[in-house]
Amino acid sequence: MRIALVRDGRVDNVVEAPTGFTPPEGFLAIAAEFAGPGWLWDGAAFHEEEDAAAPVLAVSPVQIRRALRQAGLYGAVSAFVAGADPDVQDAWEYATEIDRRSPLIAGAAEALGKSEAEIDDLFRLASSL
Repeated sequence: MRIALVRDGRVDNVVEAPTGFTPPEGFLAIAAEFAGPGWLWDGAAFHEEEDAAAPVLAVSPVQIRRALRQAGLYGAVSAFVAGADPDVQDAWEYATEIDRRSPLIAGAAEALGKSEAEIDDLFRLASSL
């Protein structure tokens, strides 16, 4: 049986699995004849990712701070930065652009236990503010 492994509403992988397959922790296992990695799961059906959902690669410092406040993460990120090395603190304080692929974002995501999809969503939100 073809199974989509879904985390945070996005297909992470598709595998051939026997009946009774148990997915890894944090994943849903959903029968998927046509879905592939990167497809979206809305709880009822699979959909190909639209261009509008493409990752946003950079936002302004004020945009990311506003998005973090809306997501309830501003305090946690501030605490992460306060405990980080001076280069990370300088990047947070003085950057003119926050790059999605930067070590600052990778470190904060790891420290907060956020998935790639969650960080992409946060940057999409930030770009709309």
